[in-house]
Amino acid sequence: MTTKDELTKIIKDYYNEQVRLGKGKSLDECNSPCIPIASIPLHLREHKINWKTDFEYDKLPDLLQSLKGIGVLRKKPCYIYVDSTKTTQEKYMACEYTPQNDIGNESKSPINYPKDYEIRNAYRKLSTKPEEWISIKNMMNEVNWEGTPTQFTRKYKYSVLQFNPIGTLVRVHNISRYEIIDDIYFQEKNNYLSNVEKLRKMALDENWDDKEKRNKLLDNYLCYTYAHVKDENKIALSDDELHACWNTGLVDYRYEPIYCYLTRKDINNRWIFKAFCIKGEDFGKEMGRNISIMPERAVYFNENNLLCQPTEENLSVDRDHIIREHPSRLPSEWLKQALHDESAWLENETPTDYDKRISDLLPKESSSNLLLQTLLKQTIEESIKRCQWNYKTAIPYYDPCSKKIGWFLPLCTRVSKNIDGTDTIRLVPFAALVVSKGKSGSFQGETIYRLSWAYRCARLVCRPDSDWLTPLFSTDDKIDMEE
Repeated sequence: MTTKDELTKIIKDYYNEQVRLGKGKSLDECNSPCIPIASIPLHLREHKINWKTDFEYDKLPDLLQSLKGIGVLRKKPCYIYVDSTKTTQEKYMACEYTPQNDIGNESKSPINYPKDYEIRNAYRKLSTKPEEWISIKNMMNEVNWEGTPTQFTRKYKYSVLQFNPIGTLVRVHNISRYEIIDDIYFQEKNNYLSNVEKLRKMALDENWDDKEKRNKLLDNYLCYTYAHVKDENKIALSDDELHACWNTGLVDYRYEPIYCYLTRKDINNRWIFKAFCIKGEDFGKEMGRNISIMPERAVYFNENNLLCQPTEENLSVDRDHIIREHPSRLPSEWLKQALHDESAWLENETPTDYDKRISDLLPKESSSNLLLQTLLKQTIEESIKRCQWNYKTAIPYYDPCSKKIGWFLPLCTRVSKNIDGTDTIRLVPFAALVVSKGKSGSFQGETIYRLSWAYRCARLVCRPDSDWLTPLFSTDDKIDMEE
């Protein structure tokens, strides 16, 4: 029977091989690459290991957590990572992203490592468009890097930067999200997350949790709201420029605006977070003495572009593109009707793999594709009628990466439910159609989002007053593990 030490070696070898093949995933919660736990049972079976009977564990994450040097990230899905500062993956990172003659010739002198926010600010300075790839050499020069490319890669690969496996390029994904912590210093005893919790208690009651993640939606809202008020130049300054505040867009139970109050000792220093406050109360007294005019909240829409009431004539949708781009976002009963048993998920199949496999089964002119297009067309027509009946059906959203505005329209399936002995048909949303408006005034259906993603984007604009998009969206854990 396999011992725990032997199992540890098997798991670490498998982990390092997956990382070498580029299958490691970078997650915010971990500074090492992660691989999904779902792929491990098949690998163990190849080694003729029955982990349940051999090691008497009911759950695989518990067994893996017990192995020396292996960590488990308990998300949906679970991931594992090698908890070590010198793993095989570092060797591959160095080979993949640095010149060959750098390896093994690193400087022994101490390196003055730039802070994470300095790296991101350098990227902001060098990039000219969202998600742009920048050469490692240019990034190193911008931050006056004193070490080798190998050391730069190791230091920032998982905590700050994404690296392009083709060429020596880097970028910061979704950089707007980091502006608040890059511009504002939160002291250790007054840290960012603890103040997010304080803000939640101050603000009008709302569900800000995303599944088991406390305040995840509020954190998301706060980051992008700050980026937008900064972009709109709505950060109010005192005359000496040593005090500032911005409107969070949230209100307390009296509907009084909540502001973020900042101070600094010198105009060249970073801002220091003081408090979330109401003008005239607690720290709001000091804020009011230093800043005479309070800033307005972020604005995403004006009167001319707030409403979205499309018709069948002025809404264009590339249904084939939507169907073949992400078939996993379509109702499973639709796919089963079109593809029968071929629509079932395969063992250990990821959403990306599923989308590719199903897309290959849906050529544009195939009967299966045409059936799905018909079902999608009927659903969109129902959504248009719903918008014409109630203008609040179309929910405005803001994309902080592209800085574009648009609307979400509900896509629903019909579900029969027996209420008091009577069969009642209900429309249950499964996704949101992403709609944009062109200069001509016509509308375009771009793609479809999962309801969870749609809610996050919509909440940046305002709290959705909706009968179909709420924080209590239902999700499919298998599908929702993607991205």
